[in-house]
Amino acid sequence: MRIIPVEQLSRESFALTDLRVARQLWTSRRMHSGLGSPRRLAGLLFYHNCHGQYRLPDGRNFRCDPGDVVYLPLGSEYHTDFIPAGLPGAKEPATTIVCNFTLRLDDGTPFGLSEELRHFPPSQETRRLFLTLAEIWHQPFPDLLRTKSCLYQLFAVLCSQERHHVMASGPFADIAPAIQYLEKELNQDKSVRELAAMCHVSVSKFRQLFHAYAGMAPTAFRIANKLERAKLLLEFDRRSIAEIADQLGFGDPAYFSRLFKKHCGVAPQRYRQGME
Repeated sequence: MRIIPVEQLSRESFALTDLRVARQLWTSRRMHSGLGSPRRLAGLLFYHNCHGQYRLPDGRNFRCDPGDVVYLPLGSEYHTDFIPAGLPGAKEPATTIVCNFTLRLDDGTPFGLSEELRHFPPSQETRRLFLTLAEIWHQPFPDLLRTKSCLYQLFAVLCSQERHHVMASGPFADIAPAIQYLEKELNQDKSVRELAAMCHVSVSKFRQLFHAYAGMAPTAFRIANKLERAKLLLEFDRRSIAEIADQLGFGDPAYFSRLFKKHCGVAPQRYRQGME
């Protein structure tokens, strides 16, 4: 199976299928033994108010704490002990939230985010999104569209966290402030000179490092990010195409439509119809 690292997800167009969400209460039986039973779907597991101790088939171990998130690959095997985070004797059960799914590229090809279990540190945003996922899914009639929208947001948060971690410790640390700015401020139009000054590097060094990072110039990178955001808005937001174009700073809806068709192969309206 093809592996696409979490930090590269923002550059991919993908679909979510086989979606399932469950709130798990670990009371009398505070363990899950999956050794010898490979997972049939990939998943993300959120530790709400407990710790987790993992044992892998090769003998490795690692621990999770409240707020942590673990990616569970398709076919993975592991044993987990769930340990309440409260005081000894507390009655509140150890609680986790699991979201199972299959990730597929636009051509239907399934892919994974890692061949091994991956641990992500806690954040207020991931906590909020997991609690929202559980709330939506456990309604009498779960709203699948809202569930998918929430999960896409969760992937966006994890992707952003991983990208910032990679940038801060890797070869692109010098231009990390400009990369983060371009990803967050889609409607701003700082020049390359201003972006280089933000990073305290020369324009030539900035261009060289940025092209090595993104494979394109800053202007093209900004447009590509806007169009990826446009795809999500066309799928999950019912505002008009003119309103979406204005929100993303394109100004002229006709220009937005021409640009979208050039990069995505279909006009915005056709893209939206294909998602319905």
